[in-house]
Amino acid sequence: MDSLTEIIKNPEVKKKTKNLIMRGMDIGKKAVNKFNDDLKNHTLGFFGKAIGEGLEEVSEEFVTDISKTIYEVAGEYDSNFFNRSGIRDVGAWDNMLERYSMSLIGGTLGGGLFYGVGVVKGGNFKRDNTKDNLINLVANNKTNELLEQLDKLRDQGKLGSTTLSATKYENTSDNKPVYLTTTDSEDT
Repeated sequence: MDSLTEIIKNPEVKKKTKNLIMRGMDIGKKAVNKFNDDLKNHTLGFFGKAIGEGLEEVSEEFVTDISKTIYEVAGEYDSNFFNRSGIRDVGAWDNMLERYSMSLIGGTLGGGLFYGVGVVKGGNFKRDNTKDNLINLVANNKTNELLEQLDKLRDQGKLGSTTLSATKYENTSDNKPVYLTTTDSEDT
């Protein structure tokens, strides 16, 4: 047991342990952030947003418990290692069921509510996935389908103005072009 204590108190072991803990925390944080971003940006509709937000809140609670556990474990090595106050039990995993349940319920209600607010303010009940479709076509090297989709968007007036000429313009006094209006759809 004394040899284990000597190993733990070794400054090089402490430094390596601290670096390992910090690296693990960074990896965990990146993984949770990626999960949250993917969940937020790729779920559709009221229920998708509600459940996504609820799971995000639960994952934040989980990361908090993991952080508390790491803090407690670091305090077990030496009370002065991370924990200068001498407190060894910071309540990781205490009241877990209640905290996780409340996070899930609160996040679900909040996610659904704010999705609804966005729909009411924006007046749009369906997410526009035009950009996602274009990115998918580019990523999968589907040139012909991409050109067809761009033609459809142009005809719908989503790529630019349908009243400005693409070829007819006048120059201002400082030689900058000002495009003229047109009624010819082929010229827009």
